[in-house]
Amino acid sequence: WNGAPAGVSTDIYALGVLLYHLTTGRFPFLARSVSELRDAVMAGQRVPLLDARPDLPAALAHVIDKACELDPQRRPHSAGLLSRELSEFLTTPQPAKSSRRRVLMEFTWLLLPFAGGIGVYLYLGHNRSVVPAPAPEMFLEAQKLIARYDQPGNIDRAIPLLDATVEADPNFALAFSLRAQANTIRYISGRDQKFLDLAVADANRALAINHELTPVYVTLGILHLTTGRRDVAVQDLQRALSLDPSNAHAHRVMGSLLAQQGRIDDALRSIQKAIDLDPDDWQGYQSLGNVQQRRGNNRSAIEAFTQGLRKTPDNPLMLTNLGFAQLRAEDFSGAIESLQHSVAIAPRYLSYANLCEALLLEGRFSEAAANCEKAVVIAPENYNAWGDLGSAYQWMPEGKATAEKHFRKAIELAEKERIRNPKDARVLVKLGTYLASVNDKSRAIVYVRQALALAPDDVEILFQAGEAFEAAGLRLDAVNAVNAALEHGFSPTYLDRSPQLTQLRNDPRLKRRKPITPSTH
Repeated sequence: WNGAPAGVSTDIYALGVLLYHLTTGRFPFLARSVSELRDAVMAGQRVPLLDARPDLPAALAHVIDKACELDPQRRPHSAGLLSRELSEFLTTPQPAKSSRRRVLMEFTWLLLPFAGGIGVYLYLGHNRSVVPAPAPEMFLEAQKLIARYDQPGNIDRAIPLLDATVEADPNFALAFSLRAQANTIRYISGRDQKFLDLAVADANRALAINHELTPVYVTLGILHLTTGRRDVAVQDLQRALSLDPSNAHAHRVMGSLLAQQGRIDDALRSIQKAIDLDPDDWQGYQSLGNVQQRRGNNRSAIEAFTQGLRKTPDNPLMLTNLGFAQLRAEDFSGAIESLQHSVAIAPRYLSYANLCEALLLEGRFSEAAANCEKAVVIAPENYNAWGDLGSAYQWMPEGKATAEKHFRKAIELAEKERIRNPKDARVLVKLGTYLASVNDKSRAIVYVRQALALAPDDVEILFQAGEAFEAAGLRLDAVNAVNAALEHGFSPTYLDRSPQLTQLRNDPRLKRRKPITPSTH
């Protein structure tokens, strides 16, 4: 489909498709037209052989499925190797279940001499050039770039390729879906509404072209999850998994959704399923680490991020996440080292924001402010960036007026995000903290209590609620929230280092204890 010259791997694929057809009476991809077939192939939306014929021996299904792999590197490297794999199955004693299976084995032997490529003509209707090569070539290149969206400039390089792809082929549903994914990443990075609008338009366009493509529903699920429409996101992801139960991306995003709902155990199971299905995808380990952090399981989070770095050693996002987990595990020097490594590769908002937090906790407020300033430059529409900058100035001599100005900008942006995501506990607790910092106590308390109602077991929410209550002058509420965070495993070191909680640390009602070691999953 990408216009590459045919070779041995092409013939192996052709033979795999032919074997699939002979064993099931159907082809691996469901499609009603050539364009739908192209989209299904490029999406990897193949019906596993055992789903089509659950009565087949698993060993045989594995051989045929390998021959049908979209990635040539994952297929048998020669017809001889395929022959040997089939021979191993055929010469291993098997319980005879039916006469049809004996006929199947005869067909398998008969097909080996035809490994020269006859299957591809059956599959493509005797025409290898039905789809013009340039559009798929550009799509595949964009797909590779977006798979490593952690690398500087990859999204910006992918977008023009996808623009040219849909211009060359306006019915290329997957290209619209992938461009929606790229713009969703842009939106998440900087919270710029124009990217969200572009992503929604492209996702809807992809759905209008082909409503049976798994990646389209996964992209829609990400969009709806990002904008707080969790109920709709659940429907999108359930639809994706009904179309392709083995789609690792869908399982991973479902895990992120379940984590936002507070269903941490279910989230971990879903993400682990994604990793089992695609152990080479670094995003699975990133999601696993993020959910472990929600549970307060920082050591397990560090382990997950470290595994991801083994897959992609130059990954600045993974380094940023690792640095944040090290912060939570009280390895402050390790955190600063990881975060500085990250910004050296790619000067991103999250890297500077986490570095800012690390320096704040070290009491290095001027250095923290300098890094927060860089975060604001990169993400001027991100409320967290302005809030962190306000926090840095808040504790500097003669920085109160500057801090209030930054907090008010953070409030303005957080209010917009709250309207988009009215049930996002993290937005609400941050908004409450900023309001308390400018002495708008009544509004602050409303949002903080709402955040606690939505995420009563989230250690980050609990601790930030304690800081917000303390800033609002509600000492008992602050003590209760901090106590709850500590009981759920939040580190008392953060209590000792938080400038906001200097007075609270001496309160006799505070239950100081060692962090609880959470169970691993």
